[in-house]
Amino acid sequence: RNEVCFVQVLTASSYNKSMHNLYGKDKQKNGDQIEDSIRKEIESIQKLYGKNCVYLIDDDHLSFNDLIALYSISDVGLFGTFWEGFNTGPYVFTASQTNKDIPGALIISEFMGCHRSLSGVFRINPWNYEEVANTIRTALVMTSQERRVSHYRRYNHVMTYTFHNWAIGFVKDLKTA
Repeated sequence: RNEVCFVQVLTASSYNKSMHNLYGKDKQKNGDQIEDSIRKEIESIQKLYGKNCVYLIDDDHLSFNDLIALYSISDVGLFGTFWEGFNTGPYVFTASQTNKDIPGALIISEFMGCHRSLSGVFRINPWNYEEVANTIRTALVMTSQERRVSHYRRYNHVMTYTFHNWAIGFVKDLKTA
């Protein structure tokens, strides 16, 4: 008890937003049902382990600076996205960890666009709950040196392959095609 605090940031995916735009309130009702289910699960966990073990934050009520602050104090970042092709969360998490003596570990979904290019991360199938749980445990017990090495591998990639560099390369490839 009181050794781990889990903060869940609810992020409306671009998939959910586009489905809402296409199909209207029916999809919104479905999203509300999912959110209600998550809230009920969190309440049951809080009854077992105490109120301070899990927090739920809706990203609609979270500024970018607050998100950076959360990332910067996190020991583990978990991005278990199912649908997103390109999600900048793992990159922002990595950049946010730069000034920490012991950076946080990073767990990402194998369905994310960055899962092949971003090294120094744990990759998970978010549908496999046992794998997710085991990976969270592994990330929590990593040594300081393991965390530093993993962060360094991620950080170099994140700072080298910026959007600016990608855009320049893309335009160059278009010209040669």
